[in-house]
Amino acid sequence: MPLRDIFKRQIDNLLSTERNRTHVSLEEDLRNEFDRAVGNAIDPGRGEREAARREADIERSRTQAGLGQFVTIEGLPGEWEAVEMFHADETSVAFTLVDRRSGETAQLSAVDDGTVILDWPGGQHGAIVTGAYWRSSTQAGLRLAGAVLLSDGERPLTLSGDLRADLPSEEPDYSDGER
Repeated sequence: MPLRDIFKRQIDNLLSTERNRTHVSLEEDLRNEFDRAVGNAIDPGRGEREAARREADIERSRTQAGLGQFVTIEGLPGEWEAVEMFHADETSVAFTLVDRRSGETAQLSAVDDGTVILDWPGGQHGAIVTGAYWRSSTQAGLRLAGAVLLSDGERPLTLSGDLRADLPSEEPDYSDGER
């Protein structure tokens, strides 16, 4: 990026009245440009390879097999599907969510005390939602019906969905005949 463009962006940022606009210092802008130029001189094409690798990772996330269970997140665009469950103990459950449009991932978790947390690329939202976490002898999950999750300085997100998955078997699997 030519220095003229860096300076122009810096002036635009300085004069901008937008509150949520990301501001990068001139020093950081120049350092990033220098690093990019040096990187291209040492390893030409590296940026393009990394961009292609990132695109492949996003596409892999976007198309991975899911559980067929979706969460509606009002205030966060996307089609969020649960793709896997994590269940470390009998008091909590977490689901990895993938936005089927963008490939972004998020983690939605619940604890038996009612704590519900959504970690997503833009931040973390949480709330106490009594009864959100549930567990039976064979499955675990979380139920949300219009639960409002909050974050400092961020807009609230309203979540609805019923996620569930089978618990891992406690017994070893001897289906292959080995004991």
